[in-house]
This record gives sequence, C-alpha cells and structure tokens, in this order.
Amino acid sequence: PVTDELLVGAYIIGIQPFIDFDLGFGRLRTFMHLQEILKAVVSRADVIILRDPSSVITPDQMDRLYQVVRYYAGKGNTFLYVSTRQDELCAMCDRTAIMETGRIVKILEKRNLTERVLRNYMLSYQGMIKRSAQVEDSPDVERIFRFKDYSYNKIKELSFSIRRGECLVIHDGGEQIYDDLEYAFTEGRGDSGQLLYRGKPYRKKDTRKIAVVLDNPAENMLFKNMSYEDNLCLTSDHLLKGLWHRKETRKAIARERMGEKMPQNGTEVKNMTIYQKYRLIYGRILLQHPDIVVCIHPFLNTDLKLRTLIYQLMKELLDHGIAVVIVTVNYQNVLLLADRLVFVKDGKNIGILNRKEFEYLLSET
Repeated sequence: PVTDELLVGAYIIGIQPFIDFDLGFGRLRTFMHLQEILKAVVSRADVIILRDPSSVITPDQMDRLYQVVRYYAGKGNTFLYVSTRQDELCAMCDRTAIMETGRIVKILEKRNLTERVLRNYMLSYQGMIKRSAQVEDSPDVERIFRFKDYSYNKIKELSFSIRRGECLVIHDGGEQIYDDLEYAFTEGRGDSGQLLYRGKPYRKKDTRKIAVVLDNPAENMLFKNMSYEDNLCLTSDHLLKGLWHRKETRKAIARERMGEKMPQNGTEVKNMTIYQKYRLIYGRILLQHPDIVVCIHPFLNTDLKLRTLIYQLMKELLDHGIAVVIVTVNYQNVLLLADRLVFVKDGKNIGILNRKEFEYLLSET
C-alpha cells in the first residue's frame, strides 16, 4: 500500500515527482525501474536486481534512482546492480565483482572502488570504436534532412538538420519522443512545420532513403519464418528489379555481402546468436544503402560485448558515408562516435553542441 512506512520514507527523501499518489500505487510517471523497486520492497524480496537502468532513463532520473537504492539499502534491502559503466558502479555499489567469460576475476570493496582502479580490470574498447575522423562542422557539408519547426504529439516546434555522413545524437530529456521521431521518419507527416529531404518536402516514397533500427531489433526487425538471405534482402528490392523472383540471386548477394559473417548453411534465424542477428540487421541496412539510419535506444539491455559490436556496426555505416542518428536518454554512451549533440526537453531542442564543444566530456566517459 502507498502508506507503507518504506514508501513514505522514499517520499520524504524526494522521489515524489515519480509517483502520483492520487492515482494509487503502480501508476508511475517514469520508467519501470522505480515501480519494480517499490513492488519488490513491499513484497519483501530477498534480492532486487537492476540491469543497466541508465540505458533507458535520463541522468537526472539516475541521480534520483541512486537516492532510492541507497535509502532502501540502508533499510536492509539487498541490491544486485549489473552495469558496464564504471561511474555507476563507483556511485552505487558497496562491492563490485568484475566478471570475464562468465567468471569473477576480482572483487573490489568500497574503499578500493575508484574508476581508475576499475579501468585496470574492465575491457577497454575506446580504441576499437573511436572514429579516426569526424565530420567537419562546415557550411560546405551537405544538409540532407531538416526538421523545421516540426510538431507532432510530444514534439513541439523541433528544428535541426542532419548532415551527410555525420553521427548525430538526440538526447531525449525524459519526454519519450522516440515514437514520435520514428513516425516522422517513416510516415513523413506531422501536425505542423516541415520535414525537408534534400531541400524538398519529405514524402513517404522517400522512406527507403532513411532506415530505422528499432529498440531490441533482434526481436522486432527479423522474420523468423524467412530465410537468412530473404531477411537480408528485405529492403533492397528497389535496387534490383525482380529480386524476389530469383532465389539464387538473393543467396549470391548474401554470400558476397556477408562472407564469413554468414551463418552455416541451414541455420534458421530463430537459432542464430544475438550477435549474428545484429550483423544481419545492419547488413540489411548496408545493402539498402540509405542516406540516414535512425537508431532508437540502440544499447537497451545490451552487455559489453554486444554494445561493442553495435558501436562497430554503426562505425561501419559512418565509414560508408551514411549519417547515423542515435536517439537516447544517456548521451554519455555514444560520445565516442558523436559529431553533434541535440538536447531535447519538453519536445523542443534546447541546445546543439558540436564535437569541439563537448570534447571535454570524453575524458569522463
């Protein structure tokens, strides 16, 4: 019940903005993590497990989550916090177990828990994913897409441009506008304002020029009853006439494009590893060769190995001159790739930073 002493205590320390007490327990204004913590506390769970919450809630909400977890830990609740971020582990945990290939290689107590110490044990993948060259912030770089005072649902008069070959990060300040952005890119419509593609009004017939990678794409973007090559060629029939009438052509394309990355003969999509599925999805996009790829919360529920693969797949898109737009609630996850950051709050962009303006943040990532 809402009157439980533990919930009232959480209310006192300041989590009340997340809870509407008039609506009753269970109707929360933020993502599911806080709700699940409160449910676990009320049900007297022995252990409460949190996995990478920063991939789906904003830094401000993470600060509040820290308070809630520390409060309940002080009340005797036990938390198991799973994360790949060193700053979160240092801020949240009393002890940290470093794991590699399924085994614990080191346990660090709070007194020894610093980011500098953690770096000695955790996989360093900065060199693997950092781009050797970024897109110059120059008027000569082609602007291929533009939001001009665009409004739809939660989006209010949004204005920014997308440049050829750049990595643009849109930081969602908690309004959850990603569904509305997906609608803009896939439907080409809105309530007011303009969407411009190469200087002309954007229409749905242009949507093959823009690809969208949904959150949890391994489950949401593959057809398990279709073959590997059919999944790969799904969005490329506009490039080769009669593609769906020639099975051998699709197989040849799959062999040529994917090479060693292609699973063994007879491997069904449903039996592929998560890494093979991601390579298939991004391979499909490369084959489609759009001008822009929009990635919605690309690191949701991913471990370090998969996250590194996603970085590398995005980098491959950028190396082919394809612009990558990343919609996220935590921009720190993608600073190594980003050329510009667009900050959105209450549906409007409140600021745009180029790489020189946020370069200092890289040392903290």
